[in-house]
Amino acid sequence: LPFAVGLYLPLELSSTIFLGGLIARMAGESQDGVLYASGLVAGDALVGVVLALLLGFGVVLPSIGLALPGLDLAALALLILSLAWVARRTR
Repeated sequence: LPFAVGLYLPLELSSTIFLGGLIARMAGESQDGVLYASGLVAGDALVGVVLALLLGFGVVLPSIGLALPGLDLAALALLILSLAWVARRTR
């Protein structure tokens, strides 16, 4: 399965799957970290479907203007810290 995922998914998606696997490994026997990460993935998928439906029906979405330098890295750091907190809390 990892070979197949790496074969047809772009690097951006397969690297996040790898990161999720590492976090699940950190969580150990508990499934709370896996449940948390799965909820994030499901939420991302739902937002993608809603945005696709809105764009398909011709709804023009306003730009919120959050193109600040370093904001993406700060969001990634916050995500990693929250996942690590959940993983350590369940030990």
